[in-house]
Amino acid sequence: MVLYKIVSLVASYYIAITLFTSKIIATIPQPSQEILSCNKPCILLFWHGRIAIMPAMIQRLYPKHIFAAVISQHNDGEYLSYFVKKFGHETIRGSSSRGGANAIAGIIAALRQKKSIAITPDGPRGPAMKIGGNVIALAQKYNLPILHICYSASRTKIFKSWDRFMLPLPFSRINLTCSEPWYCDHSENRDKLKMELEISMTRQQEMLDI
Repeated sequence: MVLYKIVSLVASYYIAITLFTSKIIATIPQPSQEILSCNKPCILLFWHGRIAIMPAMIQRLYPKHIFAAVISQHNDGEYLSYFVKKFGHETIRGSSSRGGANAIAGIIAALRQKKSIAITPDGPRGPAMKIGGNVIALAQKYNLPILHICYSASRTKIFKSWDRFMLPLPFSRINLTCSEPWYCDHSENRDKLKMELEISMTRQQEMLDI
């Protein structure tokens, strides 16, 4: 546990320094700004390979918007859990493959407290940029808008991991974009909505990486 705390502390300082020394350009549509600035509950989606700065960026842009991040119960999830908490957010441990009941209970509790839910829909093990789990069902059941957010940076370290994890370097130009809110009607087919959302998230990242 001590190791997890030390690593997460070092990582949080690194991200803070990176953001402080970088030029950040955030493109967020007005409807999404209203959701985030007014602390309306929503589902925040990030691809697993682009989560490095997300807790810090939400805190920086919308300091009153606290989310509860769904994080796997695998060992590497411990690092991420402590890291997320360093930026004032909360965590829910569990995933569709392990600890599902605990995750569902945590999500319900967070929503009752009017908190947003943050999910990496291709985590914790991939395949990369493929939506798994029950994101659409969650949005439909609780009538929650979905906002998907991604970033790119001019100076990065790309890891040779399954998700091609991107870590921005200090003194970068960081571009961050957020989608328009997605509302999933109860009558719409979940598989169709899932495919459309996956395409939208993929295009968002591809546009940033051009």
